Amino acid sequence: MIPFLRLEQSPMYEPVADYQQQQDPAVIDAWRCINELQQTFLHFSKMTDERLARMESNISHILSSVSSPQPNTVYWMDLLSDNLERPAPFADAPSPVSQPLSLSATISEELALSSPKSMSPIPEPRKCTLQIVGLETRWYTKRPLTPFRVRVIDSRGNLFTDTEGYTVCVHLISGHEIQVDQYLANAETLQFPLVSGEADITGVRFLAVSSRNGGHFNMKFTVTPTLVEPMLSEPINVLSERLKNEHKAESILDLNADDSLARVPGIGKKYAAKLAEQGLHTVRDLARIDTSPGARNQRLDILNAVRRDRGALTEAKLVELLRDAKVVAKREDFPEPCAKRLKQPTEEPEFDVTKMLHPNAFEFSTLC
Repeated sequence: MIPFLRLEQSPMYEPVADYQQQQDPAVIDAWRCINELQQTFLHFSKMTDERLARMESNISHILSSVSSPQPNTVYWMDLLSDNLERPAPFADAPSPVSQPLSLSATISEELALSSPKSMSPIPEPRKCTLQIVGLETRWYTKRPLTPFRVRVIDSRGNLFTDTEGYTVCVHLISGHEIQVDQYLANAETLQFPLVSGEADITGVRFLAVSSRNGGHFNMKFTVTPTLVEPMLSEPINVLSERLKNEHKAESILDLNADDSLARVPGIGKKYAAKLAEQGLHTVRDLARIDTSPGARNQRLDILNAVRRDRGALTEAKLVELLRDAKVVAKREDFPEPCAKRLKQPTEEPEFDVTKMLHPNAFEFSTLC
C-alpha cells in the first residue's frame, strides 16, 4: 500500500480553535476556507486509498487468471467493466458521464456490428435543390401563366420523393431585388403541396409589367418546412395584355417596313389614326421623314397635327420613332449589312504595326 499524508495530523489543523476566538472576521473566514479545503483533501485521500485497494485486488486476480491454462474471457470483460463502473473520487461532484459505461455490452455490440451479415453502408446526407420545369420567361399581365412544375432534386441528381407534408410557396421579386407579392393575383393562396418530390404550379397571374419594375421579374420558390434553400427563377419579361391583343411588336427587331404603325411600340391607336390622316400608314412611310436639323419645321408640323393637349408624344420621342423606322426600312433594303450590324458583333480590323512606322524603318531593321 502506498503511504499518504494524513492532513488531520498536520499542525496547521490544530490552531483553528485558537483563531476562531479572535474577533477579526477576515481571519475567521480565511480559516474556514482552509478547513473546507482540508476536508476536501481528506475525502480525496480516502477515495484514493479505496481505489488503490481495488486495483491491488484486481491485479492479483489478473495474475492468477493469466497463470491458469485457459483464461476466462468473460471474467476479463466483467473485471474491466467493474473498473469502468467505479465512481469518481468526488462522488458528489457533477460528472460529464451520466451513466456508467458497460464494456462488456460495448464489446458485444461492436462484435455484432462487425459481423458481415449485419454490416450496412451509412447513408450519406443529401443536399437537395429545386428544379423548375416548363416556366415561360415571356408573358402578359392579367393572363394565367402556363402551368409549370417544381421538383426537389437530391445531390445525386435524382428526384427526392420523401416530401410528405412539405409545401412550395411562390413569391415575386422585381428587377430591383425587392419582393413585390402585391403584383401577383391572390399571392396568399400560391402554396402548392409537394407530392413525391413534385409540385404543379398553376393559377399565377401578373398584375404589373416588368418594364416599370427593374426591367424583369424573378419568381422566388421556398419550401415549408425548410427543406432546401430558396431558389430564384430565370428573369421573366412581363408585357401589357394590350400588346398581346393589339399584336404589338416587342422591339424594332420584330417589325417589318410594311407593318402598320399600330404595331410600333410607343404608338397607340389614337396616334396611329392621326398619323394616318397625315398620310403615314406604315413604318416605311415614317422612315421617309427627314430627321436632319434643317427639316425641323416639317417635323413640328406633323407633331402639332397629331399631338393631343399635354400628350405623351414629344419632339424627342418623334425623332426617336423616325430613327427606328429608318433602321427597319434600311434593314429590308440592305438585309445582309444591316443584319450584321444589328445582330452580330463588329469584327476588329487587322492591325499592322509596320504601316505606322516610317517607310524606311522596315528596310533599316532588315539591314540591321
